[in-house]
Amino acid sequence: LGEAFVRKLAITEYNKLSVQDRTSCLAALCSAVLECPSLYQELEAAMREKDSLMKRLREVQRDEKKLRIALTTSSSAAAAAAAANGSDGAADQQAQKAEDEELKQAQKAELADLVVEKEEILARVQIVTDEINRMPLGLDRRFNRYWHLKLSQEKGDAFLLIEDASDHSLRIVKDKASLDTLMSKLNPRGFRESKLIKALEKKAQDILPCLPAQSCKVTPPEASMDFMTGFKTEAWAICSKEYRKPPSSEVDYAEHPKTFLVEKLKADLLDVHYTLPSDAFDDEAWDGPSVWIAKVKSATKVYDLRDILGELEGAIKDKYLDADHFNRSPRVVPGAWVPRDADFDDDNDEDQGASQSQGADDDDDEEEGYIANEGDVSWLPPTTSALQYRLRCLDAACTFRRSTKPMCVRIDAYKYIQRDNPRNKDGTNFTVIAANGQAKVTTTYTRERNRSAFPAFPEASLVNAGDFMLNYQDFQKQFRKIGFDFAQVAKHKATEAEEEEEEEIVEEPEESSASEDQSDDEFYVKGT
Repeated sequence: LGEAFVRKLAITEYNKLSVQDRTSCLAALCSAVLECPSLYQELEAAMREKDSLMKRLREVQRDEKKLRIALTTSSSAAAAAAAANGSDGAADQQAQKAEDEELKQAQKAELADLVVEKEEILARVQIVTDEINRMPLGLDRRFNRYWHLKLSQEKGDAFLLIEDASDHSLRIVKDKASLDTLMSKLNPRGFRESKLIKALEKKAQDILPCLPAQSCKVTPPEASMDFMTGFKTEAWAICSKEYRKPPSSEVDYAEHPKTFLVEKLKADLLDVHYTLPSDAFDDEAWDGPSVWIAKVKSATKVYDLRDILGELEGAIKDKYLDADHFNRSPRVVPGAWVPRDADFDDDNDEDQGASQSQGADDDDDEEEGYIANEGDVSWLPPTTSALQYRLRCLDAACTFRRSTKPMCVRIDAYKYIQRDNPRNKDGTNFTVIAANGQAKVTTTYTRERNRSAFPAFPEASLVNAGDFMLNYQDFQKQFRKIGFDFAQVAKHKATEAEEEEEEEIVEEPEESSASEDQSDDEFYVKGT
């Protein structure tokens, strides 16, 4: 966090961001995907596909070799037979020749099909290999990495990039003269650069057609109104299956060209309310459905719609929401992120550090921020993008019908999203990855399951730098789960005790006598 696009998203819409900010947002999403456990499953699937492709490739190559040998031997045999028969049996010779020619044509057609299949397999193997691990061409003496990136199947639509090892910036080799200069500067005796030279020479047929490098014009796409309003909610899908007409079907967004995003948000809010059962709302938590609908229809500002969305969240009963995928009471920490390019004065830093230390002395156990009440969404940015995202999360977590599970449970993609789940009773808040690679979502307060191999670390160790005790009996059960052998530890202690008895006894200072009689059931950790 702290990126420029994050700060801009707090005050403006996503479709108004610049290309650079959108690229930064895409890079952040890619980083989140790389940390997702489903990525490893995709890599394993790609590896299995590559193994099957390589197996089929070996079979095709073997059949191709057999056909080529058969074509060569059949031609030689036909010539030998014709020379042996001479002029006798001309009719039989013509029939045999026609039969051999027909067989030869069939073998050529089969050989052509095998060649086409081999090329397709090789192309697919290259794609799968890039999915598993796209490797650079090589490194130079400064550990800069060289990449050959293809943008399409056309040879000229590619780039030869140099990634700087220090700041990961990219540079493009613009023409053949620059490439020749680069090749002349590389050391053929160097450990890394010798391999880089061989890789560049091997890829010369693919690199030269893309030189000189063409400018890549990037223009932000202008999404049409139909595209931006065409994504339906789960509530709309359920209404359609029941042959009911949701409220959003009566809205004509073309009549509101400047505020169609606000109208889309209002229509989706009405769809969610319309699809939920009438007994899904707590009457004491809001003013009633008729008043709420009137507020939605009369709202014109995003600030008002944010309060209306919070009122809907707070009115839905707990049994109609999947609490593992939707948290109505998140912990909000104001100022949790700091802009990376922000400048702070030394005086301000000192004042801030003094205030923080004073606050820590006043109440060491107090956690930062506050837990938002159900229905309080004032922490959301007042943009249609943020409210739509929150509404879509609510829509996916709602149980609209008893016979239909929420969308967050039906779709596997929701299992791999890191979300702000409520803490468990043991203090953990983790997404557990099973041995088979499947992800298990953390539990709620009402379920008693231990999701952690170790109990929560004592908060005293994080606040005070003094001495503190850890009772290892609390860890004993968890240690056994991970295979810790207490018998070996006891045996090691007995051996150490025997060795200490044989050694000469050395008197200790009086001030350390208090720590001589320590229980074996405790670890003593000295703060530094």
